[in-house]
Amino acid sequence: FDRTLCGYTFSKSYAMTGWRLGGVVGPTWLVEQVTKINTNDEACTTHFIQKAGVTALTHPEALKFTEDMVEKLEERRDLLAAEISSVKGFEPIVPESTFYMMVNVTEAMKMMSINNIEIFRKKVLSDTGVSFCTRTHFGSAIPGESVQFVRFAFSGVNLDTIKEVGSVLRPYMDGFAQ
Repeated sequence: FDRTLCGYTFSKSYAMTGWRLGGVVGPTWLVEQVTKINTNDEACTTHFIQKAGVTALTHPEALKFTEDMVEKLEERRDLLAAEISSVKGFEPIVPESTFYMMVNVTEAMKMMSINNIEIFRKKVLSDTGVSFCTRTHFGSAIPGESVQFVRFAFSGVNLDTIKEVGSVLRPYMDGFAQ
């Protein structure tokens, strides 16, 4: 593992998104290179963010907070997976540890006779109000890539909103079923 880095941030574990606090572990020569880039990119982490990180690691209630947050996210994830699984043409990949869910929509696009993922995204959004990101939001497709994925986020939504996604998408996609 002489070229392997393991990164860690407080963003997800302690709900400190945007605070740019974390670290990396790996071979000294590689960590030194990362440090050069990171220091210039972020110009060091300010004192109150460092103190918040220490509090997150040492406060007696921090572990309980994290456990409660994970429990809520697992409940949302499981509900979203159930709702998405019930929509024709949508096949979720249930994640173990994130608050995003990738969904294979290749069949849904075929049902709608659409071969462009961005056209699919815009049509679903326009027709249903359901929003998600596509592969194009995360970089270019690999040559020969034929499976189409979208990404749903379930971090900042409540259970009723997740149920609504299913109740809106089910009849919508049923309209394209033959």
